[in-house]
This record gives sequence, structure tokens and C-alpha cells, in this order.
Amino acid sequence: MTTTMTEVQSVKELIAGACARRLPAELCHVASDEMIIMGRVRLLDCTDSEILADRPQYLDDDGTIPLKSPITMHVAIGRARYQFDTAIVKENRALPAGNHHALPGIALRMPTTVNDSQRRRHVRASLTGYDPISVDFSRTDPEGEAACSVNLERGSGWLVDLSVGSVSLIADDRLFIDPQRGNRYFLTFRLPDVKDEFYMIGCVRRMREAQNGDGVRLALYFCPWDGNRLARDQHRLARFIADHERRMLRRGR
Repeated sequence: MTTTMTEVQSVKELIAGACARRLPAELCHVASDEMIIMGRVRLLDCTDSEILADRPQYLDDDGTIPLKSPITMHVAIGRARYQFDTAIVKENRALPAGNHHALPGIALRMPTTVNDSQRRRHVRASLTGYDPISVDFSRTDPEGEAACSVNLERGSGWLVDLSVGSVSLIADDRLFIDPQRGNRYFLTFRLPDVKDEFYMIGCVRRMREAQNGDGVRLALYFCPWDGNRLARDQHRLARFIADHERRMLRRGR
């Protein structure tokens, strides 16, 4: 279902109702390298042209949503989930807080259309709310990526976030020496409430020093291997992420 320009008023009524209830909203922005940046805000008020919200809480520290860049905003209202196309138009919008005080927030452009929300293929789930999830990794053999050589680099770390297409992890840089963009690693990890382990190959997309200085943070995208194994594991990841999102929405209400 898509709302046309002649039905803008109904879009504003939906937004106004969400603001009146101070509902949470998820913001999704696709960066130039195809990584998805996700943040969460609470809708607080609106005008004819703007939606006022608190500052975004990002699900990871890989980046922030740039000013005036396209955003898909997802809002659950009752049993329905809606999708709006918008953008941050002001990053330092003062929000009234009563007693002549103001809180820092943002202003989003008032959308003109609404759609039934469809989950993006690569929505990322932050894993910071769980007990640390360990991951073991080892370099693939350049002569045969379905095999792992005992002579190649091995290490361990913990997961930060993941999607069905990629994962971020922090590894001990004393074990993980000089990772390079394009290096491929076997990854083994187990997710909460998921019966079996995941065995996947990840290719390094980017790396940087972890914030606490105790390791290196890597972003890897998943690569196909061993026939249909990647597709099977991605279906399992999608179920975990869908369950995770439902828990986060219930918690935010």
C-alpha cells in the first residue's frame, strides 16, 4: 500500500499520532559502500514540514547518518508497521522540555508518502545487549577456500553486530596480525537461542583500531562456499534478526 500526494494529510495524521504516543522509530541509511547505518529515535512532536525527535542512538559506532541524506524510517503503530522516506534536515534542533528548558534533538523532513514496511535485506542487529558472543576465525587456504590450513592465521574475538550479508567483530590484535582488505576467514560462532553453530566465510571490507585500543575492529561480508551453505545460513540469520527486531520494538513501547 502506497499513499499518493493527494493523501498527504493522512500521512501527517499517522506521524502526529506516533508523536503523541512518543513511539520509537528506526532510521536506516545505505552508505556509499553499501553498509547500512541504523539508528533509533523517539518521535516527540511534528509541524507541517518537520518531525521532531531525540538524537539518534546508533546500533554500532561504524558511522552516523549524514545531514540531508536519504533515510528510510520504520515505525510500528499498533499491529501495523509503516515505512516513510525522509532525511535529517537539522542536526541541532532544540526540543521543548517544559519549564523553559530545551533538549537537543533533530528535525526530520515530513514525508509525503507511506508504505507498508518491508524489512530490508541487510538490516543490521546490534549484539551489544547480549552477553559477549565469541567468534573463532582462521584464514582460508588460498589454494582451496573450502579448506583451512593449520599453518595459517587463527584467532578469536567477539561479535559486535551482524546482518544477513555482513558482520562486525573485534579481534585481539596480538593474534590478528595485519589484516588486509580482501582477506578471507572462516568464522565460527553461535547466536543466542539458535540451536546450531554458524560456519561462514567472511571477506574483510574494512578495519580500524577498536575504541578501547585493545584490538582491531573488522567489517566482513559473507561469501558463498560449499554449495548452498551460505543461503541456508542466511535464512537462519534472517530469522534471528527478525526475532531481535521484534524484541527491540516491544521493549521500546
